[in-house]
Amino acid sequence: MTSPALTALRELLDALPSGADGVVAVEEIGRVVDAARVRVAGSVDAGTAEALGFASPVAAVATLARVSEKTARARLAVAAVTRVDRSLSGAEVPARLPVLAASLEQVGLDAAELITRQLGAVQPHVEPGLLGATEQVLVNLASGLDASGSHPVVPESVTSLAGQFSLITAAIDPDGARPREERARRRRSFRVGQQDSDGLIPVSGLLMPEVGSLLLGLMEAHRRTPRFTEEPDLAHYEPTDTRTPEQRRHDTLATILIAAARAVDAPVLDGMPVTVVVTTTLEDLAHEDGRAGDPIGVMAGSRVPVSREA
Repeated sequence: MTSPALTALRELLDALPSGADGVVAVEEIGRVVDAARVRVAGSVDAGTAEALGFASPVAAVATLARVSEKTARARLAVAAVTRVDRSLSGAEVPARLPVLAASLEQVGLDAAELITRQLGAVQPHVEPGLLGATEQVLVNLASGLDASGSHPVVPESVTSLAGQFSLITAAIDPDGARPREERARRRRSFRVGQQDSDGLIPVSGLLMPEVGSLLLGLMEAHRRTPRFTEEPDLAHYEPTDTRTPEQRRHDTLATILIAAARAVDAPVLDGMPVTVVVTTTLEDLAHEDGRAGDPIGVMAGSRVPVSREA
């Protein structure tokens, strides 16, 4: 049965403008709903979940709300630090993050979960006054204000705010940041596996933040750089790039590696610039009737034949 409140909300949503104004307007409503979601999720404790036949509050909220367990876990984590509890004696126990609790309708679930996680990591090592001041700064930034909370600023995504929040919490807990960086340095890795039967070489690893950021920046720069082999006919333009995102990233990495090998100060290998050597015969090389996919030689260090096209 549709409630009058739900009917009124649908009418309100139908009247929203389209475009950027509509995105902003509907998210303002969404943040109010997020605050309600957090509040009701917080009322589902272990006893309630067990009585309903669920193994945990996370499972109960995920199932009842028809959301992922990740989303349910985020709602419960925010609820745990923003709700007002009662002690065994009946006395009121204030919220652990009272500023966030009072601003949930302005912050939204994503930013609230980020603030909860960031402050939770440093809370054991930071004195309460400094923690409270930091909470206020983070909530201000997540609400679209400057750090002091006195002036609106250009809105930022939660992804962008995450970097700022990490810097702020690292500044109030430098002893907590250092072990994390030392742990990251110990875990950093890059592995090149054995070539498979198709000639593909698996790679895997963990990049330090600055290395990963540099790689991602180079890839984004290549993605944004237009390259035309001839003057495009925009009137009859049809997209011809059928590569998957993973394939495009692979090809971008190839372009970056080629540029690095061509650099003036690139290191040399055995006195020669680093290059890919293919062994073939003069006859095969000069055979103009060959198809692009025909094998033409073998690459140094590889057992797989190389095609004419490659």
